[in-house]
Parts: sequence; C-alpha cells; structure tokens
Amino acid sequence: MKNLKVIIGILIVSIAFTSCSNDSGGSGSMTISAKATYSNPTSKLSAGIVLNSFKVNIKEIEFNSATSDGKSGDEDDDGQAWDDNGSFDSIDEIALLGPWELDFLNQSVPITTVSVPNGTYSEVEFKLSTSLVTASPIFGKTVEITGTINGIPFVYWNNFNQDYEIHYQDVTQNLVVSSGSYDLVFNYDLNQVIDAINLTSATDGNGDGIIEISPVDTDGNNALATAFHDHMHDSCEMETHHH
Repeated sequence: MKNLKVIIGILIVSIAFTSCSNDSGGSGSMTISAKATYSNPTSKLSAGIVLNSFKVNIKEIEFNSATSDGKSGDEDDDGQAWDDNGSFDSIDEIALLGPWELDFLNQSVPITTVSVPNGTYSEVEFKLSTSLVTASPIFGKTVEITGTINGIPFVYWNNFNQDYEIHYQDVTQNLVVSSGSYDLVFNYDLNQVIDAINLTSATDGNGDGIIEISPVDTDGNNALATAFHDHMHDSCEMETHHH
C-alpha cells in the first residue's frame, strides 16, 4: 500500500490574467500539498473498516479571486470580451494544469510549488476527471478507495468529472497572499466520510471475493457509491501556513 507510485505530469502553469500585474504587486511562493486524515475510527458505522489507499486524479487546480462573481474565460454573461484594465481583479484566476494522480492516504511529497500574485482568493478549485493514462492503476477512474470491510477486500471507485470548491473550515475566511512563502494543504477528512456511510451493509453480490462499490454496480452497492460521492465533496478543507 505504501509503494504507490505518484504519477505527476509535467506542470504547465497557465496564468489566465487579463494583464501581468495585480492590485498590490509582488507575489508569494505557494507550496501545495494534499493529504487525507484517517485514524481508524471506531464509531458504530465505521467499526470493522480499514482503508489502505485513496487515489484521486486531479486535472487542474485553480485559484479564484475573492471578488470573482463566478464568471470564467474571456467573456462576460453577454458574450462581451473582458477589458484589459491593467489590474488583478474579479475576472482573474490562476490555473495549474496537471494531471496529477495522488494517493492522499500515502502522499509524502508536495504536489507542486508555484508563484501566486499577491491578492485575496475566495477559494481553490480541484477539477477532477478520469485518468487517461493507460498504464495507471486508476485508468478510466477519477477516484478509487481501497481497504477491507470486516476483513474482506473492498474497492470504491467512480469516474465522474467534477469541480470541487475547497474553502477553509471557516467559509467566511479568504486566502490572502502577501509576499513571503506559504504552505497550502488540502485535507480530506476520511473519518467524516466513513462515519457517514454504513459500509458494513455493502455486499459481494457476484461472489468474487471483493466488495465493489461503484456506478457499474456489479455487487449491488450503487446506493453506497452515490453516498461516497456526495460525502467526499463536503469532506475537504484547506489550511495555510505563512513563513
């Protein structure tokens, strides 16, 4: 389980700015990491559950300005081009292009380090998509969680394409970059996910010795796959440390 190879594609830093400047000038160095919190919880729903890996394919990581109104690209709601007004404002964003295949339970190295313009950011988005790497252990999947349920191997996987908006625990707090160095950590609370889902109800419907929880539903666990997907979205928060 610890020998998972972390496949990191060539990082292409795409700065989708209407200009090269920002309101306050300067930038901060941001080291981006990801992890999962999991402590073998012993609640009624999680008893007998052991997790070994939590693999995710991230297509893109995007920083959005705190004044963003949800628009993206180069046009407004009326199809008009944005003005190049020479400042970093609500239409600006930073997009880091992957893909990155990460095992959040066994991740020991940062995803990347990038220069982020000084400013205030309301959120960071994970754009998740299915892996297109044929040699990957999660080829054709977006997320895969493996472990055991009362000693029987299980795997949950899904192949959705979705944007995850990641905030601080206090959703009113913004990410403020003001020069210097920062550690930005995305933390998935798998205890929260496992405690919300009755995995012990999962069955090995086809009798092959592996409990499969997926949208394909070969074992009859499609409802659990949907619950996994729903609770994962709410279990990730970000933390920052300024040096």
